[in-house]
Amino acid sequence: MMKYGRLPINDFYMKSKRIFPFSLLFIALFFSCNDDSGTIGFSVDTTSLTIYIDSSFVYTQHSDSVSTCRVDSLPNRTIVQMLGNVDIPGYGTVKADYLTQFYPVADFDTVLVKPDMVDSVGVEIAFQYNSFLGDSLAPMQLTVYELNKLLREDGNVRVPIYSNLDPADYYDSADKLGSSFYVASMQSYPDSLLDENGYRFIKQTFGNSVADKKEWAANFYDFYIKNGGNITTTAMNEFFKGLYITNTFGRGTLLYIVSTAVVVYHRTYAYNSSGGLRTISDESDSLYVENTSTTYLMTSYEAPTINHIEATPAASVDALRAQGEAIIQSPQMYDGAIIFPTAKIIETFNNSRSLNSTDTVGVLNTINLTIPLKTMPAELKALGIIPPPYLLLMRKGGNATSSTNAVIPMDKKEFFADRLINDDKNYFYAAYDSTSNSYTFTGLQNYIMNIFQYDPNNILNPDHSLNPAADYAYDSDMILVPVTVSKTTSSYSSDTNIIPYLGGLTYADIDNENIKIQVVYSTKIY
Repeated sequence: MMKYGRLPINDFYMKSKRIFPFSLLFIALFFSCNDDSGTIGFSVDTTSLTIYIDSSFVYTQHSDSVSTCRVDSLPNRTIVQMLGNVDIPGYGTVKADYLTQFYPVADFDTVLVKPDMVDSVGVEIAFQYNSFLGDSLAPMQLTVYELNKLLREDGNVRVPIYSNLDPADYYDSADKLGSSFYVASMQSYPDSLLDENGYRFIKQTFGNSVADKKEWAANFYDFYIKNGGNITTTAMNEFFKGLYITNTFGRGTLLYIVSTAVVVYHRTYAYNSSGGLRTISDESDSLYVENTSTTYLMTSYEAPTINHIEATPAASVDALRAQGEAIIQSPQMYDGAIIFPTAKIIETFNNSRSLNSTDTVGVLNTINLTIPLKTMPAELKALGIIPPPYLLLMRKGGNATSSTNAVIPMDKKEFFADRLINDDKNYFYAAYDSTSNSYTFTGLQNYIMNIFQYDPNNILNPDHSLNPAADYAYDSDMILVPVTVSKTTSSYSSDTNIIPYLGGLTYADIDNENIKIQVVYSTKIY
């Protein structure tokens, strides 16, 4: 008896439509889209084909074939930071702060800036005017601590950091650098904390007294001079390990931070038109002095940073899940889970091409999976909660194949740690379509063909028939992960980056009974 993971026979049915033979001109269509079918004995010639369309594998609304799985942590794959604390009825509670190391970018003109001209050092946190969720007037207190331990030692770039870490392992409460209150509303910000691009800044200087602030500034400037103005990351990590930035008062606002910088505030001389030092006037010998600042450190992909997240779904969400609803939430709540009918597709395709016959060959042309959503609750939509912009589809466990087709363990954390991308045979992503309120994964025939070729979980016999003693769950149990997909294109290459989505709160209630899986295959009889 074939195994379908947890997919009961009444959870889906398959409608098959036979299309009359097509001419050779149409055959070429089926050898595009990066199919690797030629390596396992499938071929066509000038004779006509018979094409079959299996219209749908249909899931019922209340079954464990479409569900969700709890997410316990996220890796440090982004420099977007979240800061705040919100409790949303019908959604849940999210509390977030962050720990970060920095990349040195300081560039002082030591002719213009002298040691006695540095006044203070502080952190500047930037977010866009619309990059927050919740009450824009909720008072929040920011508190900044110095790290006493690196998030990751130099050179250990392969070692991931996860969002369920304990910040207490990296800082001491005695190393508090300062606190200040803020609100998210633009109306509450003076012009000095806004810029022309719509960014707002929260600023907090280091030290509790004028003397403390001066000492911090002097130490940073002296370190710059000591290193000849060329500070390496290793040297910086020995001098200043980083910051833990958190809220110690308030709730109701969650900010999405685009950058965090350590800035030295100082006075500076200026050059005149001849390259000398400018004076306050032509008749005066007194040098012109102005107040300015120099960015010393920046968050960067070259420096580790991690969001510390505590997320708890609302009781009402868990009640819906108990009734059979499959609700995806991020950050760090629920991924989607679906049992893909891998074995049934392989069995159907094998039957169509008569495995034991020498006069029948077949081609698996296309498999598309469409996952529709139910309408977003109006109260969540009004708050700016959205469906995930992209979903990543991958095996939940078992084995997959690497870029060199070696069999490797499948693990979501390894996917992000290794900075993998969609390979269109183990990993697929789909963008959210707001018009249809759905996601469509295309090219899944390559997933099945990869099993035919490399069989990473040993579910096939040598003749490509299903092994009845195998556990098909490893190739059937799939997860749907909210991600951000970004592409960088140059004249030389195109790079794709896939990371966990942290650009906001997401919510997606899968419309189980309207999920569509369309399988197109063709056979030829000699």
